[in-house]
Amino acid sequence: MKKAILYIFDKWCLQIIFCVFTFILFVTCVFVRNNVLDNICFIIFSFTLFLLVVSAIYHGIKRKWRKVILTFFLFCGYIGVFIFYSFILLFGRSDYTEELGSGYTFVHEGDNYNYIFHGNNGGVIDPNVVSFEYNKQFIIVKQQPMPFQYAYETAKEYACRTDTIAFCYWLILKEEQKVLGPLDSIQFLKLRKDYRVHEKLKFK
Repeated sequence: MKKAILYIFDKWCLQIIFCVFTFILFVTCVFVRNNVLDNICFIIFSFTLFLLVVSAIYHGIKRKWRKVILTFFLFCGYIGVFIFYSFILLFGRSDYTEELGSGYTFVHEGDNYNYIFHGNNGGVIDPNVVSFEYNKQFIIVKQQPMPFQYAYETAKEYACRTDTIAFCYWLILKEEQKVLGPLDSIQFLKLRKDYRVHEKLKFK
């Protein structure tokens, strides 16, 4: 085991190959919206930084100053790539919208900040919208509320409701420009039946 670890540090090209692999993974994460992949990428990044630091110390002890300098530059470049990747995560890929019809729009501004609004009426359903589906007549919405959403409830009402309800449900009547909610699951199912929402319109 010890010989294998020392072999990795002695063969500096293996560290370069590992860094290139991690860089490719970073690029993949930029274009693929996947939280699991992001977490894996972060773990590998942390391990690679640790590997580079240990490598620099190892070559310093061996007085291989050329490899120490090369490792230092690789470390700096790697930090630069991570900063760029973080910038992309925060600003480059966070925002997108989807038109739902009749002036309603779904807005994604991060993993926990998604909402639905109407072009004329302003805010309709506050964050965090975790799921939605729609057809020509209706939009159904599943929401995990964030604290203190005064748009439709007080802080006290929020605290009381979330003691028993993990999610809120909404029904939007597109033609009437009417938003019904927040509802619990039983109220939501009853309202679906009352307005004859097609059974094929359901959350995935």
